[in-house]
Amino acid sequence: MRGKTFMALLALLVWVAGCGGDQSALQMTPTTVVKTPEALLDPKATDEAPAKKAAEKDKPASTSEKTADEKTGPETAAGAAVEVKDLAANSAPESDAVRLVSMTYDEYRSKAVVDPKAKLIVVDAWATWCPPCMENFPHLVEMHKKYAGLGLKCVSLSLDFPDDPKSFEKATQFLREQKATFLNVLLNEEQGDAFDKLDVNGVPSVFLYDGTGNEVRRFTMDDPNRQFTYDQVDEIVAKLLKGEKLPEDAPGEVYVPRRK
Repeated sequence: MRGKTFMALLALLVWVAGCGGDQSALQMTPTTVVKTPEALLDPKATDEAPAKKAAEKDKPASTSEKTADEKTGPETAAGAAVEVKDLAANSAPESDAVRLVSMTYDEYRSKAVVDPKAKLIVVDAWATWCPPCMENFPHLVEMHKKYAGLGLKCVSLSLDFPDDPKSFEKATQFLREQKATFLNVLLNEEQGDAFDKLDVNGVPSVFLYDGTGNEVRRFTMDDPNRQFTYDQVDEIVAKLLKGEKLPEDAPGEVYVPRRK
């Protein structure tokens, strides 16, 4: 018994002497936590992880993940699609609502000046090469504002050169500046034929039609002794819209076709 006790004490002294010789071994050192491998927690993870990563790598990016340069089609900041609308619709800005429509003389007579809903149709024949026409054009716009609600339909009839793009652009720009938001027709006829078919010598000229397209009055500069004013046109338009009978000496003239 004494021998065993002695040996135990001797072993304890040897262990204390060995550890105590290096005090740093007793100091606390930072501990690093090593994550347990997934394979130990779930054996299936070893087989599924690579496959899952490969699938995610090859999967195309969703719409929400695309950058602004990659997106196709109009979108708002919130990502909702924007409905594309025709600028010619009723909701279009006033400047974009103004159009110059090309028509032959026959189309003009059968479409532009035939409207069962209109009590009266006033047509102002003009051209950008005619300074008096452009100076007086605002009168047509004013009549549209004053009488459209009373049954008046306003039409502008341009005698600009139909085969000249610059002339077309100039006329269109002028109409937009005037805010001519009614029917604007470019007469698609040779210049000489246009005057011949309208049966006038020049412009400005104003024509009045009933809803069936029948010409009831005209104002021209053909007779040097009977030059008209747009105030006179306005007066006649107001009377006709009221259903009043015009006196024989009223300005303008009832159209009588020339003999060919």
